[in-house]
Amino acid sequence: MRSMAAPSPRFGRLGGLLPGHVAGPALVAFALLGLAGGFLEAALLVLRAPVAPRLGDVVRIVAALLPGLAALLVPAAFLVGITVAAGRWRADGTWTALRALGVPARRLLPRLLLAGAVLSVATGGLTHLAAPAGRRAAARALAEAAAEVRLVPGRFATAGDAVVHRDLDGGVFLAAGDLAASARSGGLGAEGDRVVFALEDGVLAGPSGLQVAFARGRVPLTLPRPDRRVEIEERSDREIAALVARMRASGRDPSAEATILWKRTTLPLLCLLLPWVALPLGLRWGGRPAHAMGVVVATWTLVRTGDALHGVLGPPAAASLPLAGLGLLAGALWIRWRDR
Repeated sequence: MRSMAAPSPRFGRLGGLLPGHVAGPALVAFALLGLAGGFLEAALLVLRAPVAPRLGDVVRIVAALLPGLAALLVPAAFLVGITVAAGRWRADGTWTALRALGVPARRLLPRLLLAGAVLSVATGGLTHLAAPAGRRAAARALAEAAAEVRLVPGRFATAGDAVVHRDLDGGVFLAAGDLAASARSGGLGAEGDRVVFALEDGVLAGPSGLQVAFARGRVPLTLPRPDRRVEIEERSDREIAALVARMRASGRDPSAEATILWKRTTLPLLCLLLPWVALPLGLRWGGRPAHAMGVVVATWTLVRTGDALHGVLGPPAAASLPLAGLGLLAGALWIRWRDR
């Protein structure tokens, strides 16, 4: 009886080390993925921005987008960390020793699930609060960067969807869509996340020969958002919920907007399923980072698939598609694993 009870205290001390072993590779993965993601965001910003932003503006805008990026990277880094740490236990014989003592893999789960719960709450804070606020801040920063453009007399310039020309005598001509305006003077300015061209003493021309003289006028310019996501993701939970209610009341389909709101909850819950996937990948299949990244890519594919099928599946099911896929993968891995 003593020989059967002896492994428990030993495992209690040894098993507690696994979350600590996870932290190192998880932080490395988070840093590397963050650098790659930040560089990609900066490159896309420079390519898609209506004006060439200065380096300081690029840093400011990318920093505002980091909470949204971190919400995606935390689960990925957690998965890589568990997989690599468990793979090292398998390689250095620690897992072999535990198996010889009769310790099943499921005894490793409680501490990892606790860590997953903490990360799930933290990631939920990012998706529900920090990421939308960051995207709004990034949009404002981009508008301010565009408003800093100085018009060179005699040259055409573009700002958002408008073409602007300043004459050598200071007069301004602006064309945006089917409207054109000429004025004695004018310049760019920022109002929140919009760029506005202020004009003085001019004439506005439009379709069907429309002409209107004005003393002062403001023309809002449409800017592309500073990242690849739609504008709706810049809104708070309350704003999206109110929008969904208005769309339903007017008979419009709000499934795309509702799916975004659901995803802010379902994506953080992935952290609770990741230990069930990562432990078999590490302890049975060697803990290669490529395996973990393959799971990350497959999960992200399910996220995008849910985005495309929200009208067919409905918002809750579409947003939960990654959870369902990860749960099925975890079940398949544990069913085939004799040491569970």
